[in-house]
Amino acid sequence: MEMRSANRPKKCSPRCAVWLLSLAIPVGGTAFGQQVTPEDLNREARAEERLRRQKEAEEQVTRAKTEAFLAEARGVAVTLASLESTSKGLFDRVAALLGDDDGKRLAQHKSSFMGILDMQQRPPVSIEDILARKRGVDTLVTGLESELKRTSVGYVPPESQEHKLVTDEIWASERLGKVIALQGWLDHALSSAPQVDLKKARTLQQVLDGYVALEHDRYLRALSDAEEDARDEKTRIIRENARIATLERTRAAAERRLADALAEIETMKIEQKSTERRRKAKERERQVSEEIRYNDLLAELERERKDADVRREAQDKEAEIERNRVKKAAERKVLREKAQSKEVRAVLYPFFDTGYWQPGFTRKRRGTERTVISLSALKEYGALQPGPRGLEKLLECGNARVGGRASPDKERAKWGFKGKLKNLSTEDYEQLLKAQQYLIELGDVLVEVELLTP
Repeated sequence: MEMRSANRPKKCSPRCAVWLLSLAIPVGGTAFGQQVTPEDLNREARAEERLRRQKEAEEQVTRAKTEAFLAEARGVAVTLASLESTSKGLFDRVAALLGDDDGKRLAQHKSSFMGILDMQQRPPVSIEDILARKRGVDTLVTGLESELKRTSVGYVPPESQEHKLVTDEIWASERLGKVIALQGWLDHALSSAPQVDLKKARTLQQVLDGYVALEHDRYLRALSDAEEDARDEKTRIIRENARIATLERTRAAAERRLADALAEIETMKIEQKSTERRRKAKERERQVSEEIRYNDLLAELERERKDADVRREAQDKEAEIERNRVKKAAERKVLREKAQSKEVRAVLYPFFDTGYWQPGFTRKRRGTERTVISLSALKEYGALQPGPRGLEKLLECGNARVGGRASPDKERAKWGFKGKLKNLSTEDYEQLLKAQQYLIELGDVLVEVELLTP
């Protein structure tokens, strides 16, 4: 915004101008060869007075417009500040729900869960956009306040700046309404969310991550299927077009030769009526007919060859499927043998033993049936998650001491590691890491050979 310079030259008042003029030009004298009278001086003084009043009126109008524009700008700044604080409150609230008990309840309510998912994927507004517009409005307000402190206001807001301020006000009001509506929706969703077992329930973040991963996997499978179908269709079209093009060329060549032969026959009939020429003409017709039949036979053979190719491709595909099945069966057999090996048993014996406790149970909770460890319970407890957190969980499930206390699992054999994960020796840490790797690699096979329960 351009502001008028404060170092402006001072102008002489109308009375001062008249006085100076009276000093320069005596009454009844001449100026530049003309007679100047007192009436002339009074007329010039009145004209200058009108100009001064007109200028004061224009400056008052300019100041009033600037003050009104400043009031509008301050109102927009207040709306943007309210939008910023309300949006931060909503986003902080949603962030807290990702890991707290209320979030677990929302995760089990389908419509509420989908609403949270939509809010994360399509937020009503971004804090960056709010701050960018807020900085622009704050700069405008500062400039207008500085201009109004001057004795004479010379700045008039342009139409483009007024339009920008109106646009910011509409933008902020619409998004503030959306954010407030989402706050109300979230209150209603929490009040109507079902009661769940908070100890067993997964957090809202875990459910969101699982849903996004599932949707991504579906997309990849659909994309792969579409690409394979497109490749098959493209191959079929290329082969069909090639076959049609070959037949069309053969037919066109045969038709040309037939037309040439018929024209030659006709010419021969006209020029020569002798028996010999008629015989030659018939012989030519016979040759052409045989050639056409020969080409038709070639086309039929080509069709049969292509049919044979299709059958061979189908047989090859069936053979490949069978090879893959045998290969997978062999790989599965190797995994089963590995799962039942002494090496695996020596590392995972705490999980192959039977007992009443399962990962995720409290210290006082016991099952009704004595079984081996459940693979799904290990996964849900986080013991198979790669990294220090997962190893800490696995240590809690398989070690005799947990955090300085005896393990809640009273029946099964246990590792004798000392201390927490950070205090394990290198040898104990490597054995714990190998146990987690075996469970991740062989988990389903261990369930299959009944060394673990599902």
